[in-house]
Parts: sequence; structure tokens; C-alpha cells
Amino acid sequence: MKLIIGENIRRLRLAKDLTQEALAEELGVSPQTISRWEGCSSYPDVELLPEIAGYFDISVDALIGADIVRQQAHLKAGIRMIHEEKDPEKRIQLAEQLCREHPQSPRAWITLFNVLVDESYSEDSSDISNTRYSEIKKTAEKIFTLSRENRIDYDSTVRRLIEIAPPEDVQNLLDRYANAYDLSRGGLLEHRHKEREEWTMYEVWRQNNLLRELRWWMQARFRKQYGNPPETDVWAMTTLLRFLNLLTGYEGDALIDPTPDLWFSDKQMLAEFLANAQALCGQVDKACRTLEEMLDLIENCVSLPLGTTMTYRCPVLDTFRYKVTGHPDPIEKEAVVQLQMIALDSQGECFGEQENAIADLEFTKPGIKTGVNTMEGFELIRENPKFKEIVERAKRLLK
Repeated sequence: MKLIIGENIRRLRLAKDLTQEALAEELGVSPQTISRWEGCSSYPDVELLPEIAGYFDISVDALIGADIVRQQAHLKAGIRMIHEEKDPEKRIQLAEQLCREHPQSPRAWITLFNVLVDESYSEDSSDISNTRYSEIKKTAEKIFTLSRENRIDYDSTVRRLIEIAPPEDVQNLLDRYANAYDLSRGGLLEHRHKEREEWTMYEVWRQNNLLRELRWWMQARFRKQYGNPPETDVWAMTTLLRFLNLLTGYEGDALIDPTPDLWFSDKQMLAEFLANAQALCGQVDKACRTLEEMLDLIENCVSLPLGTTMTYRCPVLDTFRYKVTGHPDPIEKEAVVQLQMIALDSQGECFGEQENAIADLEFTKPGIKTGVNTMEGFELIRENPKFKEIVERAKRLLK
């Protein structure tokens, strides 16, 4: 539990217009002690807590932030319960109850918003327009009120709202939340932080924007996927994998870097598409080698020790760090849950929800199709002895 005693003491001291020296005299400690408390490098002795709380006329729980911690724990448990609930209507009811219990929490309202949007995809479009959409829109407005300064919450809500909106309301939303120059909120804030030399905030925006652009580039803008010749796909996927190796400084012999890092999902996706395209081109040996290298990566991820910190192995993205917290069993027959992770902040503290890293081994599924990215290349080599060995190796990961 992260205590916020120091932050509270500083806030209460300033509210009374006291210097650290004056407060130290009142409590019978040195000014240096007050400074250490407020700097969170040390905490007051337990015996002093009632005296400090009494001086500021608050409870000990309020002084140490226990109320806030309990609220955060309750909120986190509520969100987990919503994610685990399978019944759509019960999920909505739980999310609505969470908002009633935490009316000023952006996370509660964002959870309700996402549940409503997710469940709306199973409904008819007329139902979304006439009933559910109005509820989604009201929830979005609440998020805008609570999270206007949080660019990630605000922008993601706008995007999903426009995604789900009926055609007749799209232009209204664009007029309200976009502008003629297509200046994003994040881009404007990034410019402000840069010009004012607010480097700490600038780095947060810059690294988020850079990662988003890199991911988009690898998964959509650059990679060929819409009816192009397989030879073009081979070139595109190979080039992107080489680019990743340059970005992370990998100099090994394999095309697919087997080192576990936060690019693992990108490397696996590109590797499987590459192997499929190689098979379509008749490059059977290369396709099998690509799949073997991909399985090397997956096996390395599965064997990571608990507590391992993963990064993008790239200095310009060093804000992003995750800690390995577990290696659960597969949740379905065609996917490997390689590891569970949780994000770390700049102080190394865990924050956010625990995430599962899942590898969908599409090549093990006969006749599989994934949207525009069909896997017919694997069907051509399904009876190849080497390919069969690789499929069996992959299936052992699924047990």
C-alpha cells in the first residue's frame, strides 16, 4: 500500500500557512524531519500519527490516506468483477453500480462507457441509435467533464464515441471534437511542453506518440495485406522485422529476435504473416525456419522469471516498462498465455490492471482465416513433415 502521509502533511501545512520550521516546533521535531516526511523519504513514527492528526483536526485514516487506498481497492475489485462477468446485462448493471459508488472516478465511468460500447456491437444498429447510443453519449460527456486534462482518456473516448455513433450524428461529433486543421489535443500539448521546455511532460507525450506511430506503421500503414502478391508480403514483413532488430540493437543470426521484450506481439504477428507468405511463394524451408524462430521467442517469454522487467529495449521509449507477474495456463486450445504483466511507473511502482500476453498460433489451425489476412499458405504445406513437427512443437506449448 502506497501511503500519502507526506503529501497530506504538506497540503495541510500550506492550508494553515505554516512553514516547515513552524510545524516542526508545534510537533516537537526538527525542520529536517518535516522535510523528509513531505519528500516521502521517511514516515512519522506510529506514536506521532494521532498527535499530527489531532493538530490538523482530521482522523488518522485521513492523514495516512487509508480512505483513498480503500476506495482505490474497492474500485479495482469492482472493475475486475465486471471483466469477469459473462452476462452482458449484469456487466452493465455492475458498471452502473460502480459509477454510483464512485461518481467522481474517471475510471469507473470509462469502464461503464467501454462496457456499453462493447455490448452494443451485439445489438442491431437501430437499437444503438435509439436507446443505447444516448446512454453511451451521456457517459462520454461525464468522462469529458472528469478527464478533460487527461489526453488518453479524453481522446480514446472521442474515438470510440465516433466509432459507435449513428451516421446522422457523426458530423455533429466531428464539429464538436475535431477542427479544420486536424490538430490533435496530444499534438498541441506536445508543442506547448516543447516550447516551454517542460521536458518531463514533453517526454511523456513524445514517447506515447512515437510508440503509437511505430505500432500503426508496422501493423497497417507499411505492411502489405490487402490482396498484394505474396512476394510483396514477404518483402514487407522481412523489412519490418529487420527494422525492429535495428531499433533494439539485435545483431543475432535469426531474423526473429528471440529476446523477450515489449515488441514480442509485433514480432510474433509479423513472423506468422511472413511464414504464410513464404509458404505461398513456395519457400517451404524458409517458412518453417520463420515459425521455428517465432516459437523460440514464445518459449523464451514463457520461461521468464517472475519479477523480470520488460522494456522496448529502445532508449527513446524507456518510459514504457512492465513487470512479469505470472505464467498462467493456456485459456483456450489455440492460444498460449505467455505471461502476465503489470505496468511500472517512473518510480518502479505497479499501476493499472494486470495484462495477459497471448500468442494466437494460427498456423496450428487447419483452414483458419483471420479477416483479410487469410492463412492459405499454411494449407499448402500442411502435410510437409517439417511443418508437422513444428505444429506438434507448438501444440506442446498449448498443453
